[in-house]
Amino acid sequence: MFFTNTSTPTTMSSRRLSTPGSAAATKQGPGMDGFRFAKLCREAGIVDSSYPTTSVDIVFAKVKAKGSKKISFAQFDDALNLIAAEKGVAAEDVKAAVQHCGGPALNASTADAVRRSINYDGIAVGGNS
Repeated sequence: MFFTNTSTPTTMSSRRLSTPGSAAATKQGPGMDGFRFAKLCREAGIVDSSYPTTSVDIVFAKVKAKGSKKISFAQFDDALNLIAAEKGVAAEDVKAAVQHCGGPALNASTADAVRRSINYDGIAVGGNS
């Protein structure tokens, strides 16, 4: 799985960001990279006007091992504790926000239907130009 197989709430919500067999899980082994950590913090409501994404990136850089691109579960827990201390809230509140944020949000656009027909002389007729 994503982190260790413990049954703490934060591991359950953290596993959602990297499912077994996905490119993220198999490429460099277990752990969480900075992009996924920042996404988790945005979706959990940790990032707001008083605590921007750059602060989350700085916390990630503080807890990760030198030369590593991912953090372990222990480092993930340390990062949540650091965020709580910087925001001035209880660590349990930050961990509860992570626990209750649900699955990853898909933010993608959908394509509009395009209807075109070509005349016998090659000129497009109707639809979007």
